[in-house]
Amino acid sequence: MRRIGVFTAGLALFLSGCSAVITDPNAGSIRDITVTVDDDGIPVIDYPIGREYSKVETEVLWSGKGDRLKPGDRILLDMYAVSLDTGAVLTDTFSDLPNAYILAPELVGQELYDVLAQERIGARILHLSPPVEGYEGQGAIALVVDVLLTKAAGESLPRRDDLPVVIVDDEGKPTIVIGENLTAPIGLEVATLIQGPGEQITPGSRIKVNFLAVSFETGEVFESSWDDSKGPMNAQVGVGELPLGWDQGLIDRTEGSQVLMVIPPELAYGEDTLVFVVDILAVRAPE
Repeated sequence: MRRIGVFTAGLALFLSGCSAVITDPNAGSIRDITVTVDDDGIPVIDYPIGREYSKVETEVLWSGKGDRLKPGDRILLDMYAVSLDTGAVLTDTFSDLPNAYILAPELVGQELYDVLAQERIGARILHLSPPVEGYEGQGAIALVVDVLLTKAAGESLPRRDDLPVVIVDDEGKPTIVIGENLTAPIGLEVATLIQGPGEQITPGSRIKVNFLAVSFETGEVFESSWDDSKGPMNAQVGVGELPLGWDQGLIDRTEGSQVLMVIPPELAYGEDTLVFVVDILAVRAPE
C-alpha cells in the first residue's frame, strides 16, 4: 500500500506524525537533510542512508517576502516528498501543478500549520515525518513545501479606456465593472493588467488560474473560481480543452500575470460576449 494516497485523502493525514518509538542512539534529525534544486527547479533531497527518525520536525529553509498568511487563507502549495528508506518519490507537484488548500490544521496538519501561520507567501519549508503505522515500507518521509501566490503579482500596466475596469480587494478577488458607454467588441480583445515575471505560456502548457467571468451585456457573474466551493482551476492551453478565446488570448502570457479578455460568443460558449479576468498562478511546460 503506497503512502502517496494520503495526499489525495488530505495533507493532514500525511503530516499526522504518528510514529513508532525508535531507540537508536544514532537516530537522524532534520539537520541531516539538505535540499537543493535541479536544472528544472525541482527539489533534490539529500540525506544519509540508514538513519532512523523518531519525531516530526519542520524547518523554514527560507522565508517569503509576500503577504503574511492568516488562518483560513486560501493557499497554494508546491510539494515534493521522498521516502527516506527507499528514496522513492511519493509526490511531485513541481512537475505537475500545485495544490490548493485552506490554511487550517485539520487540512494541512498541526505541525505544518503552526509554521505556515507564521510565514509569508514565497516561503520554502522542509517537513520531516517519521514512520507511520501501516506504511512501514516507506519509513520516514521528507517533504519540501513551497508557498505560492494565489493572486497575480508583478508590474501593473496602463489600462485601456475601451475595456471594462477590474477592481480587486485586499485578497486579490476581482470585480469587473462594465462602463455604460462601452460596446461589445466584434472580435477577441486581450489586455495584460499585471505583467508577471514567470514562465511564458506556450501551446500545450499546463496552467493553474483563478478567474472571474461576467456577461458583457448584463454584468452578471457567469462563473468564478473565487467562490468558496471552487478554487483555482487546472487546464491545458492550446489542445481544445478551453474555449478558443482562452487558447488564443493566453498564449505568450506569463506566470504571475493578470489578463483581461473580452471574448465574443463564437470564441466562448456561443450565447453571450463574456468578460474574463484571469490570474495566472502557475505555468508548467508542455510534457
